[in-house]
Amino acid sequence: MYDEITESIGSLSHMPLRCPLLKNPQLRMKGYRVLVVHNYLVFYAVNGNNVERAMERRCRLPIHTDPQEIGMLQCRQA
Repeated sequence: MYDEITESIGSLSHMPLRCPLLKNPQLRMKGYRVLVVHNYLVFYAVNGNNVERAMERRCRLPIHTDPQEIGMLQCRQA
């Protein structure tokens, strides 16, 4: 699982804007996005050519969770 998360984070260097902005107004204004890797969430922001990872969280996600809604979920820290 660790390797898959690391590989997914690394893939952001090719298309960092592919993941959705969060709906939470405060996080959206700061440009936070979320990458979903199974039941792990990687919150990050794009700053110029750099991807700045903010945190990873492990969540129990409903099967059909809209990634934009993730910013509103309560998750426990991984």
